[in-house]
Amino acid sequence: MQSLFLTPSEKELALPIYLTSVGYRPQFAVERPDGLPDFHWLHTVRGSGVVELGGATRTLREGQGFLMFPGVPHRYFPQGEWDTMWLTWNGAGMAGFLSAWGLATGFYNLVDTRAPSRLIEDLLVVGLKHSPLQSAELSTLTYRFLVELCRQATLNPAARH
Repeated sequence: MQSLFLTPSEKELALPIYLTSVGYRPQFAVERPDGLPDFHWLHTVRGSGVVELGGATRTLREGQGFLMFPGVPHRYFPQGEWDTMWLTWNGAGMAGFLSAWGLATGFYNLVDTRAPSRLIEDLLVVGLKHSPLQSAELSTLTYRFLVELCRQATLNPAARH
């Protein structure tokens, strides 16, 4: 179980997409009445938790997650054990990109949790190795993650619940 929180440099802020955090851990209770300044994805790996987001409340079980745009008030808490994977990101044009592909703040059912989970694991590996091209690699993997979300939403028109 790992997590990584990044403070973007000027170079990273100039990228079209940059990672701000990524992780995999037992989930604890979170309450953010003002939301986050970044986009946020979280999905359940094991167990379940309750999420209040955008006026709706859902219990998330394995293979279910949520996407959240910046500034959306939310809270979530475990029901027993709840292991999650998540990432947060930002960048110029992200709202337009996600909206163009039909992704919005809400709850989603994944077709296959392996692909997004592998990409989160890859982000953690690259984020911890501190290479000269780390920013570009993290940006590329974050973009691949978003394309995977788009792919899964396309494969499963009932992905949003």
